Amino acid sequence: MWFFRKKEEFNKWGHLHKTLTKSFSHIKHDVSLINGRLLESFESHKAHKKDILILHRRLSRIESLVENLILEYSKSKKEKQLVRLPPDDLIHEDVDTKLQNLTNLQKSILVNLSIIRDESSKEWVSMRDLAQEMYPNKKYSKIKSLMSAYTDLLVDLGLMKKERKGKETLLSLTDKSGRIIKKSKINKKVENNNN
Repeated sequence: MWFFRKKEEFNKWGHLHKTLTKSFSHIKHDVSLINGRLLESFESHKAHKKDILILHRRLSRIESLVENLILEYSKSKKEKQLVRLPPDDLIHEDVDTKLQNLTNLQKSILVNLSIIRDESSKEWVSMRDLAQEMYPNKKYSKIKSLMSAYTDLLVDLGLMKKERKGKETLLSLTDKSGRIIKKSKINKKVENNNN
């Protein structure tokens, strides 16, 4: 009896040993598969990250090109408008023509500057405040050169005054721009009433 009991216990331990060996073998295989998948995922993530960086660089280059195109367009438009504008003594008769020569963005700059000036009751408004009003979702440093180009054009046309005080650029409207702004607001009211 004693002999049979020992043989049974030996068989139980042998069977347990085989089962545990098989289980650990399966665990080792599963861990190897998981490790392989993690490595594939990591490599895929690195590739995606690299692709995102490439796309980000391309987008930055495109933004830079667009800004340069806008500046070039602004300069060419400025030259055309300087040629087309009537002399100062005809400004009262030719407000409609001057208004037609301005782009929607230039009109918007004048109207927004007028609104900010009226709300703050200050003669001079900072270009930063105007930029934030017109482009609330953009950083000022990104659009500063564009705003400067647009406002320079309006200064050259005699519609705006520009001054530097320390690091800040201040803007103000001229009497000529006041007439154009009034006309622009009247036109907007007529368009809104027609719609």
